[in-house]
Order: sequence, then C-alpha cells, then structure tokens
Amino acid sequence: MGIGAWLFNPFTRIRGWEAFLYGAMAIVLTAYVGAISNTHFDGVLDAHTGMPAPWWMFLAEGLIDWLSLAGVLWVFGRLASKAPVRNIDLFGTQALARWPMLIAAVACLAPGYTQFAGLLAEKLMGGAKGEPIVVEDAVVFGVVIAVMLAAICWMAYLMYRSYSMSCNVKGGKAIGTFIGGLLVAEIVSKILIIGMFIVCKPSQRVTAAEDTPKVEPESVSLQHETLYAFDNDQGIQIINHDPGLAVLVENGELRIHGKTTDSKWAADAVQVAVADAGGAVDVSGKFQIKEAEASALVFIEAATRDGGPLIYMYQWLPVFGNVSMLGAYQIQTHWYKIPADVTDGVPSMRRPEDPGKEFCTMRIHVHADHKRVDFYANGAFQGTVVFEKSFGPIVSAKMELQTPKKGKRFDIRFDDFRVQWDPGD
Repeated sequence: MGIGAWLFNPFTRIRGWEAFLYGAMAIVLTAYVGAISNTHFDGVLDAHTGMPAPWWMFLAEGLIDWLSLAGVLWVFGRLASKAPVRNIDLFGTQALARWPMLIAAVACLAPGYTQFAGLLAEKLMGGAKGEPIVVEDAVVFGVVIAVMLAAICWMAYLMYRSYSMSCNVKGGKAIGTFIGGLLVAEIVSKILIIGMFIVCKPSQRVTAAEDTPKVEPESVSLQHETLYAFDNDQGIQIINHDPGLAVLVENGELRIHGKTTDSKWAADAVQVAVADAGGAVDVSGKFQIKEAEASALVFIEAATRDGGPLIYMYQWLPVFGNVSMLGAYQIQTHWYKIPADVTDGVPSMRRPEDPGKEFCTMRIHVHADHKRVDFYANGAFQGTVVFEKSFGPIVSAKMELQTPKKGKRFDIRFDDFRVQWDPGD
C-alpha cells in the first residue's frame, strides 16, 4: 500500500473500531490545538479563527461535525444502497476522515496568522484605521489560508471515500447522495453549534481582574454628577449622520432607529459636555439592541484634550434576529495620540448578558492622574489602559451607533447617560 493510498484512501486497511480510535484521537487533538489559537471548526466544512471559548466547546464542535455528517450519511446510505450499511465502519472512518483538520489547526498557530487575522477583523469592523499592515504577517496569513483550504478539500475527499466504502454505493449515485448529505449535515451542524453558543454564551475570563481587587463602577462615588435620563433633550447634542436613521428622545430613552442609507463609517450619536475639574471622571451609559439586521458598533466615548478619544464599544454580528452570537466588548486603543497599553485585563471580552433582550451598561473610569483608565461591562472589570503621560481633561462624552451596512434596519436605545467627576487637588 503506497503513500498515496495511505493519504487518500486509508480505509482499505483501517476501518471499524480501529478507525474510530484514531479518529477520536484526531478530533481531541484538533480541539486542543484549535483552542490555543481560538480556531473553531464550527461546521462540517468550516474553520474560522477568532472568538475565545472554553476548551470543551472546541471539542464539542468537532464531535457535532463528526456525528452530523456520519448520521446524515447513514440515512442517505441506507436509501441509496441495497447492501447493508456497515455502521461502525461508517462512523469510525468518518471520524478518521477529519484528521486533516489537525493540520489546519496547527497551521493557525503561526504568529503572523493570528496577528493579521485580528487586524483584518478590526479593519473590516471599522477599527485599526491607522494601524499599518505588516507584509510578513500578510504572507503568513495567505499561506495558512491556503493550507486550511487544502486540508478541507482533503478531508471532504476522505469523507466521500468513507461513505462509498461503508455504504457500498458507487458512481453517480454515490457522488450525488454524498453531496446532498454533505449539504444537509453542514446545515445541521451549523444549527447545533450556533444553538450551543447561544445557550452557553462563552465569556473570555479576565484572570488579572480576579486576582487583583478592582473598584467596581457601582462603588464609585464622585462629588458631582450629571444624569441624562432622556426625559427631555436639555443639555444634549444630537448628531445625525445617516438621513435614514432618526436620532431622537422618545419615551425616556435616546432612540436611533430606521433604515441606513449610507455605507460610510460615521456616528449617529448623543453628545454631552464634561466639566472635568482635574480629578477623577466617570462616564457610563446603558444601551439595548432592539433590532439589528447587520453588524455594527455601539460606542461610549470620552474625548480627551490631548490623548484622543477613550472608546469602549460593543460590536456584534447578528445570526438569527437579535441573537448577537459574536457580540463582545472591546477596548479600542487605535485612536490614541499618546502611547498607551492595556496593562491589566483583556482588550476583548464576552459577557453572559444579552443586549438584544435587556439594557447593558458600559463604563469608563478615568483616574485622577488622567493617565490610567478602567473599563467595565455590566459591573465586570475588563481592563486598564495606562498612558505614558497625562492626556489632559475630558472635554465631552458620547454614546453612538456606527455601521457601514447600507439598507439595513436598526433600533438602538440609550438610557441613563451619566457623567461624574471630582475636583482636582
């Protein structure tokens, strides 16, 4: 048996329980390696890098992919073949057929790939506008994508060989029923994996936040406060960029709703002045996503005099209706005019609260030195940004919606926009 046969049709020698054992090992190893680089195999033929999740979710994805296809092909094989279907052969060899995904998972560990993938995702969502593209990372990214595509094609061919052999079906009937089964299994696996993410809502944990006591937003007590409850439009400035969206005070909320007519990144927002007296400053607000037909960003922003805007945002990608499967809170550092780093916590964090169903809170806490800034989502600490020098006073604050998606309906609600401050020494 030559090397070509081992690579592209190993099932003449390995089948049944032996194939199942090797296949199970491959699925477990693929999940372990994928968890390191946050590479999800979230569909029978899918591979995507991005969202952090517990290790068991990566394993569950592999098991769902395997059982979805094996189960569907078992049904199709019984319908297409007059001969009996060898059940353990089919399920065992289908597990082994997934082993090329281990190669794809290892390829995704390349540092240049993860860096460029993260930068590309931010640019597509409108961030990282001033961030340069590293050519070497882009090349590595292209090579990894090519390896992933080749691995997926290789896996699909092995899946076909497994189906043809285990179900005793050949020729056009084998090809046609396999393609049909593959499409059905892809849909089934997607539904199951999306359902798993919706129910479990993975959250990127902040180890540093658990080890180091942090001032929770609720415990912040500054001497002065202005609360904009949106019972009226006094003291606020409405910014309305997209003529398709209405920005107005309505029923005790600031509402941005309508159908977008522009594909440019620009703010539809409410802005207020901040009386920074030299001490600590705290800016917070609540938001709810009543309707969203496309991806977008909701910001809370504190504009500094010298350091650029302090931006804390929630970004999401709708899957079904208002289900924000890929929703996460982000600390944006790309617009800073003074060097700064996230020194504690994480730049991106998921939370179990669903802004599609309830109001959620974002909060920015500026320390009195005007060099350190803490970010909180729904009372949970996410991270601290430390600047090299003071960025000066906070001059204004905003809550806003931004999206480049044209012809999509949105209904975003803001409430309890709060600014607190202390006098300086």
